[in-house]
Amino acid sequence: EDIDAFRKDLADWFITNTHREWRKVFYDQLWGAVYTSARAAIHCMPYKSPDSKEIFFVGKWMIWSWLYDEPVEMRYQESPLSSDELMGMREVHTHLIDIMEAGGMPKQPRPITSTIWNPQELDSLFNLMEDIAKTGVDLLGLETFSREVKSVIRATRFGFDGNEWGFTSKFEKNYSLQPLKTFRGYNLLGLWMLNLMAFASRKYLHNEEIRNHVMFAEIEKIIQISLYMANDLLGLGKDFSGGNEKIASEVYYRVSRVGMDLQSAVTATCNDFDQILLEYGHLKDGLLLIFGKDEELLEFFDVVDACLWGQHWVYDGNARYKFGKGKIEINFQ
Repeated sequence: EDIDAFRKDLADWFITNTHREWRKVFYDQLWGAVYTSARAAIHCMPYKSPDSKEIFFVGKWMIWSWLYDEPVEMRYQESPLSSDELMGMREVHTHLIDIMEAGGMPKQPRPITSTIWNPQELDSLFNLMEDIAKTGVDLLGLETFSREVKSVIRATRFGFDGNEWGFTSKFEKNYSLQPLKTFRGYNLLGLWMLNLMAFASRKYLHNEEIRNHVMFAEIEKIIQISLYMANDLLGLGKDFSGGNEKIASEVYYRVSRVGMDLQSAVTATCNDFDQILLEYGHLKDGLLLIFGKDEELLEFFDVVDACLWGQHWVYDGNARYKFGKGKIEINFQ
């Protein structure tokens, strides 16, 4: 019931801030994306009430991330893009960052045209982001928003850069499995999702010595990889419903490019998933051993744990992914 009510709120917000023609083009995909965004916000932030302002703020930003990505994925199946197309993409990215930094009141004029997004799509994309940033200011206050949003912007830049990377080459033909893992992590905006939830929940990690430590950098990599692996494994029915021209998941890559049978591909991916979650536990213990029980670090780990744990429920019962069985289990001890 909480998810259904929240989904309606997100849909109403989207309809208010976007052009009718864009809603018509993406109608079939839209409602599944709204539903998934609602589930992710609620299940990955169990420490917040489903009807809280923080959950609504995160849900808005998550549905925006899909709206940003969908036109690109639908229209630009062929890579690489031209230099002009990539430049147009970067101009849009720069303006979106400007909106975030300015709390919804950007200093620079909007790009009017883009070779990737049409004018209505651009207008809708910027409208949504301006509203999201203003919601963040209302939630946290301008001073706190401006100071703390930097970690979210950093993670968003990684996501934008990853999208640009994905359109410089025929990815599935020219890269091996390990770069695919890295790219999928950026493409799915895993680090952005985590930092967004920490930001909205006021669980800030200010200690730069911790953030710059190589063990923390490894944890950030694990967060990105684990989120895309959950999508790849639990969204498998959706991924295999497409064609063979574009790689949609690691399992699909192992079957179509490496030549594994499906069960071997799933088993290998699950084994990798098990290993990185074990490594996360060791890295977590190691940082606490080095820096002690730093209160902000402990709170940040609470956000990580909840985000990892909530992934199962994002897909379980989600008609968009036809999820039938399987479960992510994490031993928090």
